[in-house]
Amino acid sequence: MTSGKILTSSPTTLSGTYGYVYGPPTGTYSVTNLGTIAATGNNFPGAVYLKLGGSLTNGSATATTASVSGYGTNAGVAIVGAPGAVTNFGTIAGGTAGRGVELYDGGTVINGSASDTLAAISGQGFYTAVFINGPTGGIMTKTADTPQPYWLYYFNVDAIGAAAARVKKGGGKVVNGPMEVPGGSWIVQCVDPQGAMFALVAPKK
Repeated sequence: MTSGKILTSSPTTLSGTYGYVYGPPTGTYSVTNLGTIAATGNNFPGAVYLKLGGSLTNGSATATTASVSGYGTNAGVAIVGAPGAVTNFGTIAGGTAGRGVELYDGGTVINGSASDTLAAISGQGFYTAVFINGPTGGIMTKTADTPQPYWLYYFNVDAIGAAAARVKKGGGKVVNGPMEVPGGSWIVQCVDPQGAMFALVAPKK
């Protein structure tokens, strides 16, 4: 089993292979990962677990192979106790049923850059909820026919079928869905009469 790393100083740069990285509540830690952090068991809520806020930078503009991966229901990165910050240039993945990034007390997530469009945060299959003081959004790798990364805004509605019908009645189009996503919600992706894309999410079909 790959050994883990308990942080004792900050900032810390890691370049090897670890089973977990743990920042105890005795301090606030800033970690840069240039290697591989791959959880092999449920030691902590995330492969990187910082218990008093802090930050993780995964990779760099010239080190895009850095990776962090969770195990089972656990996240790739979990930061609690104070706002956290995650900057990703490589790959961050939750376990088979875990989120990629969980920031329980708020914070920021930056994925990639203008020159690094392959950075990926994933979990729960192909789609991951980013959790910042509650479920916040999702990030997935763009498909080959998508020319560039973009944000798609979701509006909460009561029921997806009725909302989709209102979109069509108002002159819009449903271009994808309805479909169920991990967690049990239902979504549709739409285009309004002026050609702007938006999406809807509901707890039921």
